[in-house]
Amino acid sequence: MSLSWTFALANNLKIDLEAAAWKKFPGVCPYCGRRPCDPLCNSKERPEKLRTDLTVARLDHGSFHDFQCMLSQVYPNNESRTSAGHSFEELAEAVQAIDFGLGRHEQQDFELIVSEIVDVIAHICAVASCEQIDLATEMAKKFGNGCPRCHYLECRCNFTTDVAPPIRGPEA
Repeated sequence: MSLSWTFALANNLKIDLEAAAWKKFPGVCPYCGRRPCDPLCNSKERPEKLRTDLTVARLDHGSFHDFQCMLSQVYPNNESRTSAGHSFEELAEAVQAIDFGLGRHEQQDFELIVSEIVDVIAHICAVASCEQIDLATEMAKKFGNGCPRCHYLECRCNFTTDVAPPIRGPEA
C-alpha cells in the first residue's frame, strides 16, 4: 500500500515518475557510477552529492519489474531491515521536501520533491527484493481489476488505502 500511496502522490503532483526514476538510477549507482555499487560507496567514503557526469547508456525505460530488478543488481548487498529503515528515512525526507517546497513553488524545491519520492520508491523496491517480492506482480494482483472494492478503473466507491484493519483483535 505504501507503494500505491507514493504512486498516487506522484500522480497528483504530475510527476513523470518513470522518467524521474530512470534518470536518477540509470542502471548504475548514482553516487559511485558502478554496477554493482562499490562497497566503499555505502561507507563513510560515500560522496555527498550525486554524480552528474554519468555517461552510462541508460537502459530502455522498461517496466516497473525491470526497474526493481535493475536496482537489485546495482545494490546486491541490501538487507531487509536496513532497507526498511532507509525507506522510512526517505519518506520523512519526502514529507519535509513537500512541506517546504509546495509552500514556495520554486523549481529547485520541486526537483527535490521528485528526487525524494524516487528514493522512497527505490527503498520500497529494495525491501521487496530482499524478501523475494515482485512488486509489479503484487500491484497487478491488488489493482489489476481497478479499485480493489468496486472494481471500476476510476473508483466509484471512494475506496481509500489509508484504512487499515486494527492491529489487535477485539477486546474480550
